[in-house]
Amino acid sequence: MKFLVLTLLVLSLIPVINSSMVPAHPPAELPSHLRGDPSSSFYLLPRYYESFWCTVYTGQNVTGTLNSTNPVVLFVMNSSQYQAFTQSGSFNSLFMAYGNNISFNVGPLPGGEYYVVVENNGSLNANGFLSYSAVPLVPFTVHSYLPAPVGIADYGVKNTSKGLQGYIVKFNEVVGEFTVNSISAYNSTPPSGISPYSATLQLNVVLQVNTVHGGYQYWLQDVPLFFTNNDTACVEDNVWNFTSYPSILSNSTLTGQGHVYPYREGNYIEYYYAYGISAFRYSTPFKGQLVMRTNVVPQGIEVMFGFYNGTMNWYDNVTIHESGVTSAYMLVDGFNTTGRGVRYDAELVFGGGGSGEITNFNSMNSTLSLMYVVNGVNETPQELYGYGADTAEAADNLKTTLVNGVPTVTLGQENFYEPLYPVGSPFGHFSFAVLRAEQGAPVVVNVSVQVFNGVGPYTYRFYLDGTLVKAITGGSTLNTQLNLGVLTVGSHNLTVIVEDGLGQTVSSSTNFVVGVGPVITISSQTILDYGQPLRVTIQVNGGTPPYTVLLHVNGSTYTVTGDEVTLNLTPGTYLIYATVTDSQGVSSTSGKEIVVVNPDPTIQLRFPSTLDVGEGGNVTYTVSGGTPPYVVTLYLNGTRVGNFIRFNSPGVYVLSATVKDSLNFTISKSIVVTVNPDPTISVTALSRLDQGQANLINVSVEGGTPPYKFSYSIPGVLTSTTSNPNFTVNASPPPGNYTFNVTVKDSTGFVTSKLITFQVNPDPSLQVEYNSSITEVNIPVLLFANISGGTPPYSLSWSTLGTSLGGSQTLLFHEPPGNYTVTLTLKDAVGFVVNRTVNILVYPRLEANISVQEGNSLVGGYAVLSALTRGGVSPYSYTWLLNGEKVGDQSSLNLSLSPGKYNVTLVVRDSFGVVSTSQVNVNVGYGYVVYLVPAIAIVVIGVAIGLRRRGT
Repeated sequence: MKFLVLTLLVLSLIPVINSSMVPAHPPAELPSHLRGDPSSSFYLLPRYYESFWCTVYTGQNVTGTLNSTNPVVLFVMNSSQYQAFTQSGSFNSLFMAYGNNISFNVGPLPGGEYYVVVENNGSLNANGFLSYSAVPLVPFTVHSYLPAPVGIADYGVKNTSKGLQGYIVKFNEVVGEFTVNSISAYNSTPPSGISPYSATLQLNVVLQVNTVHGGYQYWLQDVPLFFTNNDTACVEDNVWNFTSYPSILSNSTLTGQGHVYPYREGNYIEYYYAYGISAFRYSTPFKGQLVMRTNVVPQGIEVMFGFYNGTMNWYDNVTIHESGVTSAYMLVDGFNTTGRGVRYDAELVFGGGGSGEITNFNSMNSTLSLMYVVNGVNETPQELYGYGADTAEAADNLKTTLVNGVPTVTLGQENFYEPLYPVGSPFGHFSFAVLRAEQGAPVVVNVSVQVFNGVGPYTYRFYLDGTLVKAITGGSTLNTQLNLGVLTVGSHNLTVIVEDGLGQTVSSSTNFVVGVGPVITISSQTILDYGQPLRVTIQVNGGTPPYTVLLHVNGSTYTVTGDEVTLNLTPGTYLIYATVTDSQGVSSTSGKEIVVVNPDPTIQLRFPSTLDVGEGGNVTYTVSGGTPPYVVTLYLNGTRVGNFIRFNSPGVYVLSATVKDSLNFTISKSIVVTVNPDPTISVTALSRLDQGQANLINVSVEGGTPPYKFSYSIPGVLTSTTSNPNFTVNASPPPGNYTFNVTVKDSTGFVTSKLITFQVNPDPSLQVEYNSSITEVNIPVLLFANISGGTPPYSLSWSTLGTSLGGSQTLLFHEPPGNYTVTLTLKDAVGFVVNRTVNILVYPRLEANISVQEGNSLVGGYAVLSALTRGGVSPYSYTWLLNGEKVGDQSSLNLSLSPGKYNVTLVVRDSFGVVSTSQVNVNVGYGYVVYLVPAIAIVVIGVAIGLRRRGT
């Protein structure tokens, strides 16, 4: 693409794309400059001349300006005139002017060689500057053979049978529509940074900006870049300054999502703006629209770049900061070039991948179309050619042909010498009304003409009995009154011949009679719709009243009184004329009128009745009946719209079409369009579950346009499809992490997806660990739960003998002692339950008592004390204390005591460290009775020993 840099600034390709194929800044290959208007400075001595030749195609004008320091003569000559001038001094010419400053515009001319001759016939030397050209510009000089950018282009030039004819189109929106059925390209030696498999489709137009300071031109590009080896594409835009060479831009004069970058071409550095969107996959047929829209804003000019592929993506808004803007529009102009020398054309063409690449296509089949929005109305180009002019990227082997009237690009050899569309032959509707045709009075006739097709301007020539009486040049509609003067009595013929700008003609005629007696004329509409009354106006002049007037309609006769008859006719063609007979019996007949009664117009309106948000399309309709031409106006909910409608909000809309035919008969037709919101998927499921548990995945869809097509899968587990808008998937996979993917496509082709993940855990496992399986009353046992698997969080509970112990991990057993079974119950987050039991042996509480065997001697006494233990867990340890002093560590103790008072304490400790103590008090005397305190018996044994026992 000429100037296209294909700067993939933000193109983050999807993983399957080799990112090395997409350089950040592919270099720009600037285009060859078009040759500007020929110009020359020259110096002429007196009696000398200078000549300049110019090749002219049929239909072109030779135009230019001459500035000279002294008066000179300027001629425009054809080849024969120039030859005569050089050989004999003949001054025959197509144009001649004399002066210092001369402007000329000669033509249209037949094709050939022409000469601009400047002669100094004065006595002073003359310094001159001449600039001249042939217009409109010739599309056929752009290329003569491949390689070239191939597709469709509008140069503002029609190539007709009468020669070239230029035109100008100003528009604020352009749409390039494409369908790529197949595309494959390969270039073994691409420019640096360009993929050998890449190709581009470029929508290129020139933006004309007019300010109080002057005019500026910018080149706008909206471009899909194809990587044909892996079916991926991206879209980007470029903006260049075409006001002059080189292109001058900066990040302050032009702002958007992208940036301004430099490019070096030879000794010059040019600057261009670029931005691109991320790459995506495409599949054929790949359909889309490239859209550019311009608006004048307070900051200057806003340029919106869009790409439509099911949904509209305005991916970049660029502001060109210009002050004092008076107007701005995209321009197709067949007469001028930009300040850089580039044509004002609109192109939608295929070429290489960027940086001026020329590529070879292995396959290609695509259809293309262009549309402009002019003052809110959609217009198609008046003429299209199969190749571009402003784009450096090109193709080696493509051609554009019409297939069923649609421009189609395929492999082949492009024809660079013919346009794609011919100009249709004109046809017209004619109406004649003879107002007066009397002997001795001027004959007056009203004539109405409506011309269709052809090329304006139109010349209307009126012939009376074969002699030209009047000529009028104007548009496609003419209403005029002819005064034909006083004519001789008898029949006369009036013929009108319409010639368009290409020399094509269409004609019609009427016959009328100038009578000697009464002269009757009739006038009426010649075309009307069914239901419209036909009013026939009758005028009688001359003769001798009273008159008898009869109106004849296809053989039926009506007697007429007055000067007007109203008829209600069914559809068909009618021959109508009137006869008059005066009181002297002289009769005459009026001219005959052919009246066509058309059936009422009907319209068939076609548009999808159901769409999704963001979708749209072209409204199509067929009008029949009535009287063409028709004016069809479209309304959406009462607001006027164009043929292409896109819906951005859901709802119910009424699309109406109103048809008005040329007779102002109006009918309307309406259809209801339901715009559904984009479909959304709802998925509910367990996020975690245990092995063997069923995960019921419920899927439903809302919005969109039914019927739906679902595809869903759990990788490695299942893959399936359904059309049910609400369904349930029962999944019980083995332990692991899983992804459930579901995609829905509604009947309009809108696709959306949803993904959820879930985890399947193995069944929980429970082990109980404890510090001892033996304890005693009121001695705690510590138990621990070791858990694996299952789905956390977990709940734990302990119980024994049917009594819940809560979630405690420390168990304390009270009376009675015995064997206890403790049950640990685990329940995970999904309700899976596991039980484990532990048997605990609980011993009675440790109790210690003292047993005493007493004796005597002559003085004092002795005693044998034994430890009595019950409960606790052996082995035991013993400690004997006498008045607080340790005196033994065995299970028994022998004491020999002198008279006095003593305290004996026994301390017993079992294997759990539980301690029990017992005490006795001993009184030893001479000949005393021994008291046991408390005691109920007194033992007399020489020496009495009294004991008192205290338990712990």
